[in-house]
Amino acid sequence: MKYFILVLAATFLLAGCDGPASPEYVEIRNMKFKGIKNKNIKLVADAVFSNPNNFGVKITQMECDVFVDGKKSAFVQQELESTMPANSEFSVPLKIDVPVKKAFKGLGMAIGGIFKKKKALVRMTGFIRVKMAGVGMKIPFDYEEEYQVKLFGKGEDLENVELEKVD
Repeated sequence: MKYFILVLAATFLLAGCDGPASPEYVEIRNMKFKGIKNKNIKLVADAVFSNPNNFGVKITQMECDVFVDGKKSAFVQQELESTMPANSEFSVPLKIDVPVKKAFKGLGMAIGGIFKKKKALVRMTGFIRVKMAGVGMKIPFDYEEEYQVKLFGKGEDLENVELEKVD
């Protein structure tokens, strides 16, 4: 009888407890131009995730493909050593190198023109890898946003790029 009560109590406790929930992708924030180096446009952004658990989650890796106007322009892979705090949102900093040729191939800079404006649809799809209680899992994300892109320079010799979200 004593064991029956212990088994019954353990069953109720386990049935009332949900297992750990997977952190969720929220959005990409703060995409910014950081410069041009070796004919690559340097961008930074923050991938924001939410951790609904009462314990922290270790983030170990991030991978994503970057598409500009439907064409794959870059692959990003970063090894990370961050902890996503319990019951909170957390951002993972992204560093993205996009080759100028791939990103704006169809733009056609005007000969003699100083700058050109274009709307570009940027899509980032990938995952972060996390560890919860020693168990690894992938959390997918898929982000798409239209940006007004202003290019300053001629052809591939860009001097500056401005990004602005299109509302």
